[in-house]
Amino acid sequence: MQTVENEAATMFDGTGLLDRVPDEPAEPALLADAIDDTRLWVAVAAVAGAGGTDAVGFALGAWCGTDAHLQELDVVPQWGRRGIGRRLVAEVIAWAGRNHRERLTLTTFAEIPWNAPFYARLGFSVLPVGSWTDAHRVVWEREREMGLPMQQRVVMAVPTRDPSG
Repeated sequence: MQTVENEAATMFDGTGLLDRVPDEPAEPALLADAIDDTRLWVAVAAVAGAGGTDAVGFALGAWCGTDAHLQELDVVPQWGRRGIGRRLVAEVIAWAGRNHRERLTLTTFAEIPWNAPFYARLGFSVLPVGSWTDAHRVVWEREREMGLPMQQRVVMAVPTRDPSG
């Protein structure tokens, strides 16, 4: 997963948006906990001639107060624009619904095409600051402390549906 995360981060090269953010991939313990909690989804592709598979993308879900939260979505750039990210997000939305959460939230860059505009095409909308929960404010502050340029970030949400009714 760390390789996927590092390769996906290269999409931001030249944008200046992550220049002040330490290049630290997700901790193995965090990913192990997510696997145990069934809130990590991995996209794999066959390795030509090797008979195996490689991870080409992943989505990491979390709880954010009463909401489900898409903590991270990464797709290896050479595998981009093939629907992998869209399918991963759909899995996280379904997970949120199965867990009786009314919405899935996330934080992202407003203007980067593969960020907020991508999520908007999937049904997400910007969540006004006045609608944030205390948990969203905690996420926002954590990102500020990491060095993200918060003036360019938004919180977005999409409704979920509980498949059991």
